[in-house]
Amino acid sequence: RRLSARTDCWFCLASANVEAHLVVSVGEHFYAAVPKGGMTDDHVLVVPVSCVRSRRVLPDAARRELGRYMDALSRYFASAGARVLAFERNVATRGGAGHMHVQVIPVPDARAGDVMGVFGRECQRVGVGFQEVLGDAGLDASGVGETDDYVYVELPVGPAGEPRRFVHVMREGERMPMQWGREMASKVLQMPHRAHWKDCLLDASKEAVVAERFKKAFQPFDPFM
Repeated sequence: RRLSARTDCWFCLASANVEAHLVVSVGEHFYAAVPKGGMTDDHVLVVPVSCVRSRRVLPDAARRELGRYMDALSRYFASAGARVLAFERNVATRGGAGHMHVQVIPVPDARAGDVMGVFGRECQRVGVGFQEVLGDAGLDASGVGETDDYVYVELPVGPAGEPRRFVHVMREGERMPMQWGREMASKVLQMPHRAHWKDCLLDASKEAVVAERFKKAFQPFDPFM
């Protein structure tokens, strides 16, 4: 199919800047890739194929496909005794609006009981409050506008490990640390030394090994294989 892309975007699949060796799965509207500087070998990004700023403006077909990827990752992690912790930071930077990407990190079942406590402390640390997104409601039902900046998280804290979803809408002039989501995840995993992606970088050959390993392990769960 023909893909649209910003030539300067790292995440547009048709961009010359995309690092194809990191890609592990491709759907119609989304693809999955291991990130540069991943926290663990099963840390993965779920990214729109073309430039879309946030989940708030996704068309219905793309929302459904995102759900398929998240369900598949949940089953994959569960097969290894882990659960999904996910976050999306939709906050414009100096370069303007970005390209949506959801960070998905496995949390071992044994650590799941720590998630809400860490989440609460990390919210207090930066002085932000999140509201819960209830049921199957979209962000629009939670009062998030199409042009709003926000931080969205999915935490594996339901009775059967299902996610509870929370969103914080940024106020005008409000700041939130760029690495807040990773900092929270690193404390859940008790891996504070891996909070910043630049401290976890590998060379391209090792990245390719990580990606190929993930692709092979995820293949039985991949909805687009």
